[in-house]
Amino acid sequence: MMNKCCRIFPPRCLPLLKLVLLVGWVVDSATAATHFCTTTAELHAAMAGVQPGDEIVLQAGTTFFETGVEVTGSGAHFASYVDGTPTGRITLRTETNTDNPATLSGDDTSSLSALRIFGDYWTVEDIKVTGAQKGIVFDNANYGEILD
Repeated sequence: MMNKCCRIFPPRCLPLLKLVLLVGWVVDSATAATHFCTTTAELHAAMAGVQPGDEIVLQAGTTFFETGVEVTGSGAHFASYVDGTPTGRITLRTETNTDNPATLSGDDTSSLSALRIFGDYWTVEDIKVTGAQKGIVFDNANYGEILD
């Protein structure tokens, strides 16, 4: 009797399945872009236009300051609704491993989050947050991670 896996993917199809998975990984890796941000406007554009596998790299020591502005419907000064993938995580980080990380800042600690991610497979690394009611929020997002 054949098990469930063999009925779905007969043994003769496994080499093709491996090729499809490999090509999918290569496509995720090959299309990845780096969005280098030095201004708040550049960061907003990068957060909106990021794709699986991309990195958003923030200039070290820079404060990305947003005054009273909310990314529409997000409850945050900086937000993204884009999903990464298991083979194409989206990374938001300071440009180098430094003692002077980039800072995301709002202007009011009584409301909004500094950063809110609604997408899956995100990594946020070496970033400070200030000036908001909440810091970094992964909202209905799976496989997110925050690294120092």
